[in-house]
Amino acid sequence: MKKSKKIFPAPIKNKFFNIGSGILTAGIVLNSANIANAFTAYNFSLSNEDGPVSGIVEGAVFLPDGDGTFPASDVIITSAPVSLGYTTFPFNALTGNIFGNSFTVDDGVIDASKSFFESQFFNNALFGLNTPFSGGASYLTDINNPDFETINTGILDSDSSTLTYSQGSPPLTFNFSFSNNSGKVDGSVGGLIQLSDLSVIGLDIYTIGASSVVVTSAPQSLGYSLPLDVLTGNIFRNSFTVDGGVIDASNSFFESQFFNNALFGLNTPFSSGASYLTDINNPDVNTINTGILNSDSPTLTSFAVNTPEGTSIITLVGLGILGVSCKLKKKL
Repeated sequence: MKKSKKIFPAPIKNKFFNIGSGILTAGIVLNSANIANAFTAYNFSLSNEDGPVSGIVEGAVFLPDGDGTFPASDVIITSAPVSLGYTTFPFNALTGNIFGNSFTVDDGVIDASKSFFESQFFNNALFGLNTPFSGGASYLTDINNPDFETINTGILDSDSSTLTYSQGSPPLTFNFSFSNNSGKVDGSVGGLIQLSDLSVIGLDIYTIGASSVVVTSAPQSLGYSLPLDVLTGNIFRNSFTVDGGVIDASNSFFESQFFNNALFGLNTPFSSGASYLTDINNPDVNTINTGILNSDSPTLTSFAVNTPEGTSIITLVGLGILGVSCKLKKKL
C-alpha cells in the first residue's frame, strides 16, 4: 500500500464554499452561484486498484466555459462505496484545506494528465485526482482516515489509470416573463435562461449561476434589437435555485448593467424584489423605471422548462465581470 508524500505544500484555504462541514444534507449551494461567468459541469469516475475497498467514486467538476487551465469552483462527489463511511450524498470536496486545484480543458475535454486536485475536506478525510503530491494517485479515503498523510484507507488508484472525465448533460432551458405595473412603458418582457442540469449527478436541489440569460421579446419602444444577451457587462447578481427540475422564483435573482446604463433584473434583492428592463437610453444606474418595471415581481412567472422544437435555442456567451460588491440603491 502506498502513502502520500510527507511533504505537502501549504494548503490553499477555500475562499468560496459556504457550508462549513463539507458533508451536506438536503440541497447544495454551488460556489459557481457566486461567480458571474458561465460554467460547465464535467463528470468524473475512478475505480479502486490499490486500496482496501472495492468500488467506484463518481462526481462532477465545475469549470468556466471554454478551453484553458482553471481552478474548479466546485468538486462534487455524488457516489462512493458505503463502507467508506460517507452517509450523505452529494457533498462538496472543495472545502477545508485545498492542496491543489488545476484543470486543463482542451477542445472541450478535460486533459486528465494535466489536471489535478487534492483536498483535506473533512477532519483527515482526503480526496485526490491525479495528485502530484502523491505520485499521480487518485483516491478517496475512509471518512475516519487516521491522518492527512495516509491515502490508502479507501479507494486508491496509484497511477490514475482508471480516472476518466466526460462532459455533463446539455443545460436546461427555462422560459421567463414579467409585465409592467410601475414603469413608463406598457407591455411584457420574455426570454430564456440556461442552467446546468445537475439532476443527472444526483442533485435535486441546488443553486447555481446561469450560463445564458437572453431577452427574446420586449416592447420595440425600449430601443433594443432582439434577441438580447443580458449576461454581459456588470453582473450584480446571478443565482438560481432549482428544486425538482423547476426554478424557485422566490429564491432566484439576476441583475446586470449590460449596455451603458441599461439595466435588467429578475426579482432583484437590491431593488426590493423588482423585475425590470430599462430603456436602452436609461440615464443612470440608479434608475429602473424608464421601461418595463414590475415593482415587486407579482407577474414574474414561475420559470417553466422550455422545450424547443426543430432548431436549438440561441446560444449567447455572457462574459460578465466577477464580484461586483457594491449594492445599488434604486429609485422609482
